[in-house]
Amino acid sequence: MNIENETLLTSTAKVSQSNTDAEIAINAIQNSIAADSEIRDKQLRTRIKLLGNILGKVIKSQVGKPAYDAVEKLRTGYLQLEQAENPALQAELTEFIESLSAKELAPIIRAFNLYFSLVNLAEEEHQYHERQSQLKSDGPFWTGSVLNTLGEFKAQGLNAEQVQTLLNKLHYIPVFTAHPTESKRRAVMDNLRRIFLDIGALNEADTYNNKYVKDSIYQNLEMQIQVLWQTDEVRRQKPTVEDEIRNGIYYFRQSLFDAVPEVYRYMERAIAKHYPDDSIETPNFLTFGSWIGGDRDGNPFVTHNTTVQALLLQSRAVLYEYQKRVLDLGCKLTHSRFISPISQDVIKRSDSADVDLIAAVFKKRLERFKDEPYRRLLALMNGRLQQNIEYLEARINDAPIDKSLFAYHSESDFLEDLELIHHSLCSHGDEKVANAELQDLIRLAKTFGFYLMRLDIRQESTVHTDAVADLFSHLGVAYKSLSEKEKLEILAQHVASATIIDIQHLALDPMTKEVMAVFNVVREMRKEISEKAFNNYVISMTHEASHIMEVLFLAHQAGLAGYNAGKAYCDIRIAPLFETIEDLEHIVPVTQAVFENATYKALLEASGNQQEIMLGYSDSAKDGGNLSSAWGLYLAQQQIMVLADEHEVD
Repeated sequence: MNIENETLLTSTAKVSQSNTDAEIAINAIQNSIAADSEIRDKQLRTRIKLLGNILGKVIKSQVGKPAYDAVEKLRTGYLQLEQAENPALQAELTEFIESLSAKELAPIIRAFNLYFSLVNLAEEEHQYHERQSQLKSDGPFWTGSVLNTLGEFKAQGLNAEQVQTLLNKLHYIPVFTAHPTESKRRAVMDNLRRIFLDIGALNEADTYNNKYVKDSIYQNLEMQIQVLWQTDEVRRQKPTVEDEIRNGIYYFRQSLFDAVPEVYRYMERAIAKHYPDDSIETPNFLTFGSWIGGDRDGNPFVTHNTTVQALLLQSRAVLYEYQKRVLDLGCKLTHSRFISPISQDVIKRSDSADVDLIAAVFKKRLERFKDEPYRRLLALMNGRLQQNIEYLEARINDAPIDKSLFAYHSESDFLEDLELIHHSLCSHGDEKVANAELQDLIRLAKTFGFYLMRLDIRQESTVHTDAVADLFSHLGVAYKSLSEKEKLEILAQHVASATIIDIQHLALDPMTKEVMAVFNVVREMRKEISEKAFNNYVISMTHEASHIMEVLFLAHQAGLAGYNAGKAYCDIRIAPLFETIEDLEHIVPVTQAVFENATYKALLEASGNQQEIMLGYSDSAKDGGNLSSAWGLYLAQQQIMVLADEHEVD
């Protein structure tokens, strides 16, 4: 749904008696009518008509016939205006709207907003249904689909080696943000999802024309739309950061945990179809990121404790999913050691587990599943995951406990157990079994690790400058009075040295303490959750090269970067964000300055020699207009690619 409509939803929460009410109503009506009038597909129009009729019944039952009549008068009137200009009719409808009180307008605005949502929902389900039909009929597929793209590769003469090279470079990172334009409550999204599923069920019922089934679905749709009508469209309280974190996790439980393995399956099928005689591996190219709980730029409610909570909640969510799937596998991999030549590695691991772990998992039935090594190992894996979950639960509830010795130390340990079973199944001819649900879980573990989403930290550049100045003031250095060249020199000098400022006994500004606490959280949570728990440290409003070096200096103070026995190490990825037109014009000298800084370059190489640079589309457009912004962004991208090549940076 577009931004304008989100504003309308918000406006219906508090309808004030002013001319704005009429404007809101007119916009709501025009949006829904415009969306409706663009639809040409006959089947889709039939479905939308059904939803509209059900909504009409709900309006009559919930707010009465006068409100329904007003909605119909406006709907039919504006539909005529959509088809042909009619100033007299437009004036009549506007006058009618302005004659209504705020109380009378509220259900009308609500009706058109809800109708707009239902139209969108029907369109989305129709597109989904069309694509599913294409999949079942084996094509032709839509432009951009995996199968279509691999087919184009084949048609253009790309061989297996070239395709493998391209796939190895593929990396897709969707990033979740708590954007203010998304005002839907989770309760509303749940209701809309149920309606979406009912529309899909109705499409299936149409294929065999079962009146009983269709009537049942009609009743479900009416019930869901009625519940949606009675549900608050927007939150009456401002969501907390924890609410935003949980809302982000919601999408994984609802669909992404199932969708991710399907993406890889589509890729594997497409490769098998177009390159049946070649061996092409599908690499793990999906990673999810998040700013929720890490983006503190201008948000005082995001603290270092918030970041910890975000990672704990994310980790718990993905471990619950792993546990559910491990339990399911335990019910399916019932191979007997007397029938299947199960690998000795699996048997050894299932038989020689720690006696205390065996006792904790099997209680008094210590010999359980002895003859079914896969089931026994999976039961032990479930027990270990349970220890991880109990630890996370305690941390989330602020009642920390020591992590059990049986808990998995990292996602790589968990993945090792899964791949051990996979290898064993393949070794005795059970490739199809290995590449079903087990392979899906392996894909999930490689995609989500123990962290679910890689968290980005974002802070505004002046906050770092103030913190660095505060720290240097205790060394007798007036940092802010230094030139840009002097700042780069002193920052590089400290990062290259083993000197760490002891801040424990310094009278630092509270904001400086918070800044340092964030870097300490990054260090500690990389150990506690996963080394991959964080992605970038984003510096908004990057104006100078020193803004980048300041973050490296602060990371060094927290033990995230520096030199150990003369060898460079760097456990943080710094991503400058250039947002204004002026900053885009300075992007080359700023980036070149850090690339030519020996200390920064050495630590960049130690972290993988990859430099991510972010460009601000929104702020640059506000700053200089769309045309100037688009041109500045284009030039910046071209210049940065050339500069990176010159300095051999990826």
